[in-house]
Amino acid sequence: MIINNRRVKKQIVFQYLLIVVIVAISVFDDSISGFYKDFISETYLYQFLALVVIVLFWLGYPLFNYDSDGEALVLEASEPILISKITGRKFVAEFPKNKLQDFRIKELMFKKTLYLHLRSKDKTTVLKSSISYLNEKEVSRLKKSLNKVLKNNKNRSK
Repeated sequence: MIINNRRVKKQIVFQYLLIVVIVAISVFDDSISGFYKDFISETYLYQFLALVVIVLFWLGYPLFNYDSDGEALVLEASEPILISKITGRKFVAEFPKNKLQDFRIKELMFKKTLYLHLRSKDKTTVLKSSISYLNEKEVSRLKKSLNKVLKNNKNRSK
């Protein structure tokens, strides 16, 4: 099963560009930015923009790809193209399906995180990936696919 949320790429790029445009107008052209000074001061605008950026980064990587076709599970999470090229931030995990021991999905105020518990020789490794931008249908498909992998792992071990 393949799950990806490319649909949010345009929304995230638009949000980032909107933030950059507002900051650029505010910094470089006081005559244009003067129209909103009657409603909000520039200090409050910068604080609001900083809060929006912090929330966007807190939610994690917006683009998520999951592929369970074949013998391996592939998870990839990244920022939109422009941001990932600049920061180099990206999460990629590829491992055999039989190493999956358990998974958990934790939700905390709009933030959803996927924890994958992988079995190795001596210990259990936990991989963590943000799935905040997946909708409920995609999250349920992800749970269904991971449960299927766990069920197949239990049947193989018997």
